[in-house]
Amino acid sequence: MDYPIIIKKILDADSDTFVMFYVTECPYCQRALKLLRDSNVKYKGYIIDKIPGGMPELLKTLTTYKDIVQFNDMHHTKPIIFYNNRFLGGADDLSRYLGV
Repeated sequence: MDYPIIIKKILDADSDTFVMFYVTECPYCQRALKLLRDSNVKYKGYIIDKIPGGMPELLKTLTTYKDIVQFNDMHHTKPIIFYNNRFLGGADDLSRYLGV
């Protein structure tokens, strides 16, 4: 199936790689980036403002393909983090997952 680029970024990531959609000025996004860097895990980050249509388009696409990436369509905050092709959550969820 030919998925939109947003979904491909999630599905095409290597195993054990976090995929995070974020904005640079968001303190929660900066916290999540620091957690990823400090934990020495693999990750790919994508700036939401560089996605055509921004956050509304990102949420629309993730909601449309929620069954593919296990996205919780009630999640409307930043960052939006995936791990092993599945929705993980935001910064707090990442912190819990990493145990930090």
